[in-house]
Amino acid sequence: MKKWSIILVALIAIAVASVYLIIPSNLVVSSVTPMYTNYTSAVEYASNENQWSKWWPGKLDKVGDKTTATYNGITYQIVGKSYNNTQIALEYNKETTIVNLAIAGFNHDSIKVICQYNDTASMNPFARISRYNRAVYIKQNIKDVMQKLQQFLEKPANIYGFNIISTMVKDTALMSTKTYLNHAPSTADIYSLVNQLRNHIKQQGGTIVNAPMLNVTKENETYYKVMVAMPVNHTLAETNSIQLKRMVIGKILESDSIKGGPSTVAHSFKMFEKYFADFKHTSPAIPYQQLITDREKEADTTKWVTRFYYPIF
Repeated sequence: MKKWSIILVALIAIAVASVYLIIPSNLVVSSVTPMYTNYTSAVEYASNENQWSKWWPGKLDKVGDKTTATYNGITYQIVGKSYNNTQIALEYNKETTIVNLAIAGFNHDSIKVICQYNDTASMNPFARISRYNRAVYIKQNIKDVMQKLQQFLEKPANIYGFNIISTMVKDTALMSTKTYLNHAPSTADIYSLVNQLRNHIKQQGGTIVNAPMLNVTKENETYYKVMVAMPVNHTLAETNSIQLKRMVIGKILESDSIKGGPSTVAHSFKMFEKYFADFKHTSPAIPYQQLITDREKEADTTKWVTRFYYPIF
């Protein structure tokens, strides 16, 4: 009997010692989530509680200017911000822990969201285990929340309103023309240029291989520069007003099809340019709209379809 008592005491001692060896006195709880997105968007949606409703996986409560978010028994509330760090108070089992959320940008299209806090484990072995289990639960909770943020941020449509992909330039030979106007171009203004190109290409025996390409630039308070191009199957002769342009074979951003009239197109094109800027792209050429729907034949602007393109390095 005495022998078994000694063995039992020894086993208990080993178990208690193991608790101290396995669970350190200083608990560093850290969750790192890589994301394929840009730094600007990550800050906007991770550190701005007004944007949490677009991606948060649990319940949100707003009182005044304060937002409390709850997920699987843990509440989150932003309590401080400094540079690229955000301090978030996490409440679990009536105890509050301050977690630091930092966003590190590594490339123009990838970041890491780092959530971390430090805790002190008790000298009491049972309390130490309880503290460790609490840390494990909080870490998994944070990881789950960050995965939801990742899923949201990695879809451009969630941020910019439509999807955008990087593809390769297909149309390299273009016949182009331009004009200057003292007003924003109307459909008639644009298709006057389109029809000039169509007639010229037909006279030269060429074939149009894609929809018209349009770029409108406001030069100053008075004038707009309107440029139109038509992709063709081979190079054609130029005139004083119609020039041959060659697109560099390389990468190009391409948007989803945008459905709607001038105001919808204008807003969407601004978001397309924001995507370009957020990801810090550089370009060898100007962006353009491709007029998929023939505006001369379709009067209902809600049926107009447009796509955006931006050559990039």
